[in-house]
Amino acid sequence: MERNLAYYSEMKKVVNHFLEICQLTPENLDEQEKQVVSTFCFGMINSYSLKEKKDAVQIQGATINILIEVFSYSPSASAEFFDFLIECTDKSFHPTMNAIIHRGIQAYHQYKENRNQELKENIHNIIDIIKSGS
Repeated sequence: MERNLAYYSEMKKVVNHFLEICQLTPENLDEQEKQVVSTFCFGMINSYSLKEKKDAVQIQGATINILIEVFSYSPSASAEFFDFLIECTDKSFHPTMNAIIHRGIQAYHQYKENRNQELKENIHNIIDIIKSGS
């Protein structure tokens, strides 16, 4: 249990630092932007988690925790959104969300290598593309 708390804390720290680097404040995002950014973060969480050999339950817990604490979703909305994100890992289910998840997976490496400008451009490019299509 203590290891899970340390893992959750580390994931929250990564997500908050990512948001700071990219000058994104969840409270200032509209719902569509918030969903895009949290989906991107789900990809980052997965990249870190696979490297650290975390299991599906730990990834679920960390993701739901971040959706609640960072993105201010309710516990029930966070659980539903997490289930949706899992379905989106199948490209045929939702190709756009799948692509955002994979950009987040790649972004974790930008984050770890302190390629902050690339990281910022990565997420803002996705937001711009999604917003221009809506």
